[in-house]
Amino acid sequence: MRSTCLEPWQQRSSCNALRLADAFERHALAAAANERFRVEVAGPTSATLPRMKNLPGKIAEEWERLADEEATAADALMATPAPDGIALLWKLRRLLKLESDGNTPMWAGHYVAQTRIDMGRILEGF
Repeated sequence: MRSTCLEPWQQRSSCNALRLADAFERHALAAAANERFRVEVAGPTSATLPRMKNLPGKIAEEWERLADEEATAADALMATPAPDGIALLWKLRRLLKLESDGNTPMWAGHYVAQTRIDMGRILEGF
C-alpha cells in the first residue's frame, strides 16, 4: 500500500489522491480475493452463486469476511473525494451498474453524498 498523507507539507489534493490510490488498491485486492474464493467454492459461472448461500460454517465465514473486506474498501472509495473525472467515472459506474433484473440498485443518500459533491465540482465547468 502507498503511504498516507501524514506530512503537513502535503497539499490537500495530493493527500486525496494518495488516499484514493490506497482505497483503489485495497478494493482491487479484496475484490480479487473474494472472486478467487467464490470460484474455488462455487465454480466459474454465476449460475452457481446460489450454492454460496448453503456453505458449511468455516467456508461461509471466510466468504462473508472477504465480502465485508471488499465492501469496506468500496465504501472508503465512495467516501473519498474524486480527484478527477476518471475517479468520478468509477464511482458512477459502481452506482449505475445494472443488476440481473436490468435495473440499477438504490443507494442510501449518505453513500452517494460524496459522489454528488464530486459531480458538481468536476462537471460544473462543462
